[in-house]
Amino acid sequence: MKVLGKVAIVTGGGQGIGESISLRLAEEGAKVAVFDLNLDMAERVASFIRKKGFEALALQGNVAKRADLIELMEKTDRDLGEVDILVNNAGILRRTPLFDISEKEWDLIQEVNLKGPFMLSQMVAREWVNARRNGKIVNIASIYGQVAALNVLPYCASKGGVQMLTKAMALELAPYGINVNGVAPGPTKTAITKPHFETSKKLELLTSNIPLARLADPQEIANAVLFLAGPESDFITGEIITVDGGWVIK
Repeated sequence: MKVLGKVAIVTGGGQGIGESISLRLAEEGAKVAVFDLNLDMAERVASFIRKKGFEALALQGNVAKRADLIELMEKTDRDLGEVDILVNNAGILRRTPLFDISEKEWDLIQEVNLKGPFMLSQMVAREWVNARRNGKIVNIASIYGQVAALNVLPYCASKGGVQMLTKAMALELAPYGINVNGVAPGPTKTAITKPHFETSKKLELLTSNIPLARLADPQEIANAVLFLAGPESDFITGEIITVDGGWVIK
């Protein structure tokens, strides 16, 4: 069990890719704090983990609100123990043409996708440094932080920011033995993305851009996160693993 006894926080852990990450880490022995804006979803995932015989905690909050993150840290430390692994997965996407993007929409996406990971990483890393402990941070980026797409400009900008946040933070935290890496998923089959792929024509058009000719399964993203969270990646930092079936190279 690759992360046996470790304590992990997974933001946006109540559904989609975050759910798969939460379950995968638990299967490998981690105690998981499932943090989500929707408490019912977080509790559903945490309950499933507990039924499997592992430890999990469901917590509600918004990654863009510092007070919620402080509460997340306090409850995780109290109920599960000191954090060893942080997975910044929570994120939002809006499809809006350039000239229709409002300031409110821009700010919302940057706060959730970029500011939230920064604030929580800063909190966790500060605790590790003060306690002279090592740790692993894994940020969920996106291929749209590497290549542009139509009508998702704020999302592309935020995920590009996540990639540079990962690299810059890795550089500053390396002297303390803290690893910071990222995973950049391509199109992935989740309940959230299903409406965009619901017709065979849409699916065919999308997969025609993917050399492996299919969408990713959330479990495949979770496997990459597990690798970066576990001991096999101890000499890797500041890297982004792209899990996209070859989309970017094409």
